[in-house]
Amino acid sequence: MTATPPPLHPRTTALLVMDYQPGILASLPGQPEPQELLSRVAGAVADMRKYGGTIAHVRVGFTEADWAAIPPANTTFSFIGRQRLMHHADPATDFHGQLAPEPGDITVRKTRFGALSTTDLDRQLRERGITTLVLAGISTSGVVLSTVTDAADRDYRLYILSDGVADSDPHVHQTLMTGVFPRLAHIIDTAELRSLLQQDQPGPTADDGALPPMISDPQGPPSAVERWQEYVDVHDFLDQVRLRPNMWLTGGSLRQLESILIGYRVALGVHAIDEPFPFWPGEGFARWLLERHGMSGAIGWAAEIERRTPDGSTPVDEFFRLLDEYRSDMAEHA
Repeated sequence: MTATPPPLHPRTTALLVMDYQPGILASLPGQPEPQELLSRVAGAVADMRKYGGTIAHVRVGFTEADWAAIPPANTTFSFIGRQRLMHHADPATDFHGQLAPEPGDITVRKTRFGALSTTDLDRQLRERGITTLVLAGISTSGVVLSTVTDAADRDYRLYILSDGVADSDPHVHQTLMTGVFPRLAHIIDTAELRSLLQQDQPGPTADDGALPPMISDPQGPPSAVERWQEYVDVHDFLDQVRLRPNMWLTGGSLRQLESILIGYRVALGVHAIDEPFPFWPGEGFARWLLERHGMSGAIGWAAEIERRTPDGSTPVDEFFRLLDEYRSDMAEHA
């Protein structure tokens, strides 16, 4: 992998928090300070939420049927089945309270090492348009190794948090982190994760105390940030884009408009502004496109509209045509 990892695009990135369960944490005798590990991962979760990324929580736990279905050939998990270990309702197999899922997060329960092989996680990620995974998990030689190799075969772009993974065997951990994983993934720490997320933002981050500007064109109008607060809502802003698209969108790129709108949504969240926002992936406008026009949101609504733009039109013109139709439908059903 490259020495300098590329920026992360929150809209297409998911942080996988894997096997952070009380019982598994207790099995790491080589970790004298598990609280520090938890705190680092909690910080990574907070950063992903802040910039609009997806959080996926993965835990291992078994039902009676799961235990019975484990074949003797699987020596590791057949032992778990015979001993009736890690029942899914046991508090020791629950998500750790410090990393508890929130509404909108993905949660899955698995019955093998990897996060993907015995769950519908891959399907849920694809449905949200996720193409990049950031991995945090315990143990390095278990869920992390299995998930990295499986996800690489599924063509995800991969990042591993070096300070968000751990193993009871320090030698195995070091071998994987230095000799195996760099062939498959970018190795970063939680501080670098924050930096890579910030790099994708179109302007000053929330840490500056300023609103993120909604333009990514450095030649755009210098007063754009100040004018952001003058818009009544996102539709008012889009009306301004419709009037002067060349000022806002470099080369008429609809995907750039989608990124600008994501920046708009991040600004709303940072400043605790309660405003309806229908342009989040899988919601509102995207859901309407699927139900009304059969446009899947798997690749993002902007890419889907670009793909289906008819001859003689442009993606931006097609977007505003569909937007007018969407607003009309919503007004009729209000």
